[in-house]
Amino acid sequence: MSYLENELSEDLSRVTPENAVQICMKILDSSSRLLGLGIQVRDPQSAWAVMSKIIELSNEFVLARFLAEVLELSNMINVNPLIRDMVVRDFLVCAEKTRMMVIEMARSGKSWIEIARELEGMVNKERHEK
Repeated sequence: MSYLENELSEDLSRVTPENAVQICMKILDSSSRLLGLGIQVRDPQSAWAVMSKIIELSNEFVLARFLAEVLELSNMINVNPLIRDMVVRDFLVCAEKTRMMVIEMARSGKSWIEIARELEGMVNKERHEK
């Protein structure tokens, strides 16, 4: 079992502005392993490489914004705490979305784009049958 499936929930329950980047790196490192990307995530450059691939597989371009925000947290020392908290909340949304998509892509062997199209096809089929 992977970090995304087992330990991430506990880490997210304790996320702070100080540890969000570390958790993000662990999410992306685990995602790389699950998706077979072969990239060890240890720094922002490798984090961007993995996130770029996840975005390519999902068309979820908003994930780039979340990654950029969380990577900037360490530079937000003199920023209003409400803004830092907002970034952490945004990160939580991104983390859950990334977890869900990566686990499903790894299980199915398909991109998120393919999975979404299949789901859309099933919904459309059900509507036409009614």
